[in-house]
Amino acid sequence: MSGWAPPAEFEGFRRLGPLAKGGMGEVWLFEEMDLSRSVAVKFIADPDADVRRTAALVLSRHPAPEALRPLLELRHAVPKEDTHLLHVVRMALRDQLRADATWAALPLGQWTERDARAVADVALGVPSAPAGAYLLQHIRHVPGGGPRLVDCVHHIVPPD
Repeated sequence: MSGWAPPAEFEGFRRLGPLAKGGMGEVWLFEEMDLSRSVAVKFIADPDADVRRTAALVLSRHPAPEALRPLLELRHAVPKEDTHLLHVVRMALRDQLRADATWAALPLGQWTERDARAVADVALGVPSAPAGAYLLQHIRHVPGGGPRLVDCVHHIVPPD
């Protein structure tokens, strides 16, 4: 198997171990904790940028909290010179965050600083109260970011 591994736990599933690897990805064994059963989960991992773009576009059209982790992983893996793929992934993340219910289901306190920055980057394009609240919370932890960044996001947060 590659050096990559899916998260140890996500959305009620616990990773047990790898099962197989093929040209389009890897299959891992997970335990579905609520039902105490084993399931196989396939993670698509294709190095072709066009495949990654298409996967990001598909995920953008089907918002679900569990789609954020693969999109964040893809966001972190995008080479800086591939500006088109970066744009597609950012738009897919934005589309995921447009639903208020998605914000409610996010593990906000469990993200790495890298994940938090990536979410803040796209949350600026999400005109909703949860996105604004996230940005205001995030900028409180950005050194020197205070007043300048608040000016950028004040239009997103509705008045009390």
